[in-house]
Amino acid sequence: MSVDDEERLNSGAVVKKVNREGVTGRGIIVEVVEDWREDDDYEDGVYDDGAGELLCFLMDLQAAAMGSFGGGPEFDPKLYVDLPLTTSLEETEAAFGSLPRCPTSGSVEKDTLKAFLKVYFSEAGSDLIPYTPVDHLDNPPDFLPGVRNADARDWGLKVHSLWPSLTRLVSPAVEREPDQHTLLPLKYPFLVPGERFREVYYWDSYWVIRGLLASKMTETAAGMVDNFLSIVQAYGFFPNGTRTYYENRSQPPFLSRMVRAIFSETGDLGLVARALPILKVEYEFWTTDSHAVSIRDGQGRVHRLSRYIAHWDQPRPECSTIDKSIAGGFSKFKQQQIYRDIATAAESGWDFSSRWMEDSEQLSSLKTSSIVPVDLNAFLLQMELDIAFLAKTLNETQDAKRFTRAADARRRAFEAILWNENRCQWLDYWLPSQKSVQGGKVLSLVKSILAFGLFELTTLISCYSSMYCSTSTCGTAADLTETHMRQILCLCGAACFLQETQKLIK
Repeated sequence: MSVDDEERLNSGAVVKKVNREGVTGRGIIVEVVEDWREDDDYEDGVYDDGAGELLCFLMDLQAAAMGSFGGGPEFDPKLYVDLPLTTSLEETEAAFGSLPRCPTSGSVEKDTLKAFLKVYFSEAGSDLIPYTPVDHLDNPPDFLPGVRNADARDWGLKVHSLWPSLTRLVSPAVEREPDQHTLLPLKYPFLVPGERFREVYYWDSYWVIRGLLASKMTETAAGMVDNFLSIVQAYGFFPNGTRTYYENRSQPPFLSRMVRAIFSETGDLGLVARALPILKVEYEFWTTDSHAVSIRDGQGRVHRLSRYIAHWDQPRPECSTIDKSIAGGFSKFKQQQIYRDIATAAESGWDFSSRWMEDSEQLSSLKTSSIVPVDLNAFLLQMELDIAFLAKTLNETQDAKRFTRAADARRRAFEAILWNENRCQWLDYWLPSQKSVQGGKVLSLVKSILAFGLFELTTLISCYSSMYCSTSTCGTAADLTETHMRQILCLCGAACFLQETQKLIK
């Protein structure tokens, strides 16, 4: 299907949903054409593409652990879907099924479950191998040349020193015994956030790669991008993270930014040639099928935009006990809507912001899949510009023209659908009730933070904030001044990021 906004959505089984009150954007009433099937029968697993036998078993284990150990603040459901099996799934399931249980509650006695876990599972994270990057130097030459403040430079070197402690390789056992691991196999070393997050996450990794490039660790950064390209080649998109339980959703699309960042440092045309067809595949994921929304403005022009939507209507495997508690007490139809919107909020990268909620106090009021977000469409606009640039670099003229037109069309959609003249802001667009509210928080935040004028520090933290706040000291009883410094600088990093987004869609 053409990416030009003049192209109309091929209707198929689509029902037009129109709020006659409309949304006023520059005085224009708009209507929505969306994939919304009035008679959908939400049976089990409508969007469920199969959690897989291993995940189903690990979710049973997760529920049993909650019953045995209690569901207090120390209970981490993710731990149980990260555990590698020490023997076959069949043997482990049989042993689990034979455990003695309380006749009234069905729970397993705490010490019995601990003994079972010790025999049939390795420690979470044991299927990852610590790795020292070959391109990490204690004091790299030409490090942060634009940062003149001595304290800021010292802090930057302290952060730089943490890279090796967060670098991992996937154990060969993961590829050899896939039914015993939820990790996805990756060829090259990569950086993890740390603590309970033992795998790669999609959009977090863009900021890690920016930091690696600032640390002159180009080889490690390029290897991470090659890992990402191989995953998209296999799946058609990059999952939320590199676990099988994340395959039901993605995260904000930053792969084109990663490729372009590496190319800017290396001039590697081979990377561009490998990446271009894969980036086009990822682009299709975000701009077709359920992610695509077409909106007709008051002049009859159809504008194509995108939304977050997870292909899932069950509890997330890594948090199934939590999700079930959120959706408890509702009808099955409503529960499946809640599960889908919880997973969709995770796809957004913002997770459970009140931005996605009708009632800011109730997670059950999430409407993430019914919102056309400003930021996602800004990311896609940048993706279109990146692909056009990379195509032009390879003299792929038709692709360069196609994606330049797509970027122009998305800019027009921003102006016609997302811009609010009265508030001088781009606002999220709500479907089908079309409440153009709350999205102004995103760009209003930029104006507030930038008033501090911390240019050098924001430049520094745009590379380092996500990694530094993932270390083991973050959020603990560390030095108070340092803790406050991290919080302030991370906020400034967000300001830099949002400022770039604001410039992009002007």
